[in-house]
Amino acid sequence: MIADKIKLAEELVIELLMKLGITPKALRVVEEEAILKVEIDLALNESGILVGFHGEVLSSFQLILSLILYQKTNEWQPLLVDVNQYRQQREATLKRMALAAAQKVKFSNQPMVLPQLSALERRFIHTVLTDNPDVVTQSEGEGWTRRLTVKPKIKKVKANNEVIDSASDSTSAQPAK
Repeated sequence: MIADKIKLAEELVIELLMKLGITPKALRVVEEEAILKVEIDLALNESGILVGFHGEVLSSFQLILSLILYQKTNEWQPLLVDVNQYRQQREATLKRMALAAAQKVKFSNQPMVLPQLSALERRFIHTVLTDNPDVVTQSEGEGWTRRLTVKPKIKKVKANNEVIDSASDSTSAQPAK
C-alpha cells in the first residue's frame, strides 16, 4: 500500500514539475515515520522558482501535492517536500538566528523581536530556545503580523536564596548569585 503511494507521489511530482517547465535532476520519495518525504534536486537556476521567498512557494507546492494525493487515494498522508536540501539549510539558519538573539538578549537584557516567520519556523525557534536558562520566547500578534519575541528570563530571589524563574514560576535549586 505504501509502495503505491510512493509511486503515485513520484508520478504527481513529475507531472506538476513538467507543468511548471522544471526538469528535476533527481527525485526521491521515501516513507519515514509515516511521513512521505519528497526530495527534489534541481539545477540552481530552477530551485529558486520552486522554493520562493523563505520557502513560500515550496510550502504551496507541498500543500497542492498533499491535496492531489488525498483526492486520488481518499486517505490523508503527511507529506514533506524539500528542494536541494532547502529545509535543512533553513533550519540551520533559524537555529543560528535563535542562538544569536538569545545571546544578544542575555547581554542587553532587552527583548528582541525576530523578523516575520511562518508558524513552523516560529515553532522551531521556540523548540531551539526551550532549554535556554537565560531567555524565554513568546509569539505575539495574529496572522501574518504574528512575531516571535525573545525576552530575558527574569529571576526573582526568595528570602532563603532560592531562585524563581518568573517565566515558569518554578523554584530552582540554584542559590542566588
